[in-house]
Amino acid sequence: MVRFSRALYGGATVVWHVHAVTQEKATLLHSASHFRQLDDNEARAVVGRANRLLHWRDMLFFKAEGKSVYDFGGWYASTENVELLRINQFKEGFGGVRTDQFNGGICSQLARLALPETTAAFSASQRRAIKAKLLSPQALRGSS
Repeated sequence: MVRFSRALYGGATVVWHVHAVTQEKATLLHSASHFRQLDDNEARAVVGRANRLLHWRDMLFFKAEGKSVYDFGGWYASTENVELLRINQFKEGFGGVRTDQFNGGICSQLARLALPETTAAFSASQRRAIKAKLLSPQALRGSS
């Protein structure tokens, strides 16, 4: 089964997660956000916090559903790519145990099929609209 979840901020969807779900485990297939399209540090921080909260809520949801494993779906094993090392740190921040598993590449195919429009680049006007929505007074007050 595939499950979608999203984080809203100020009425706008800022993060999407797609998980493959089995009887015992939920595996993250794709996490899509506006994070890298935003050039404003404050807006990036909001999206980053929304992503972290969405992971936490996903974990709680899957635990309530009786799943014993939440799999972030990958680990960067080298030391050269600073951005990928930061993603490892993000994952470690939730605790848990890292394990080696083989997935055969099917997950990346499912993610591309499930979210083709999410992975597309945003236009400059879309990025401005997202930034405006994220930094609006209502959004910064936490009302939606």
